[in-house]
Amino acid sequence: MAKKALAGNNYYWIDIENAAETARLIDQDHLISNYLGGLFPASLALPAEGRVLDIACGAGGWALDVALNYPNFEVVGIDLSATLIQYARTFADVRELHNVTFHMMDVTQSLDFKDASFSFVCARFLSTCILPETWSFLVRECKRILDNTGILSLNEAEWPLTNSLAFEKLSALASHALWLAGRSFSPNGHHLGITPMLERFLHNAGYHNIQREVHTLAFLPGTDAY
Repeated sequence: MAKKALAGNNYYWIDIENAAETARLIDQDHLISNYLGGLFPASLALPAEGRVLDIACGAGGWALDVALNYPNFEVVGIDLSATLIQYARTFADVRELHNVTFHMMDVTQSLDFKDASFSFVCARFLSTCILPETWSFLVRECKRILDNTGILSLNEAEWPLTNSLAFEKLSALASHALWLAGRSFSPNGHHLGITPMLERFLHNAGYHNIQREVHTLAFLPGTDAY
């Protein structure tokens, strides 16, 4: 396996081998988990033990926190970046977390796991690292590796709404660039368009009891989000 991310299938918007991006991803994981009120959906009745997968785990922030707070869970994180996987493994060693492992894996291909081998699969902000045409395939792969009562949790976001003219211009340029590059579900490039698509992907893949939660994260000055 190459030491760097497999460039042919690496669609991440930012240079994933950059140390500053590693630090940002760690902060982002903690921020989102705290904002959502925990590592798992509040409505979920967690079993006493289980096997959990973090898809496109990045620096391993969510997976490491789950391993720390739920020692009876077996946690697995996968990502395309060798740099991020090595960081996550090192952090797990430092914390002496023996119930978490990290592996390099390309989520645009068949996942190297047996059928019905996980009880919970988490995927955050996949739209930043896979192409639109990959979504249906990956959601079906997640269903294959989930057991009969397994849960897939997808967290996605759209661009923020602000009263900053500069930020609105920047968001518009980024949205249009992603649209031109075929990285958007928007019909005109005005937004990302991923959040309205999630239920369709799940329904088409045969998922049941599909639920949606909408959150608004305020990026106000003086807050962690800002």
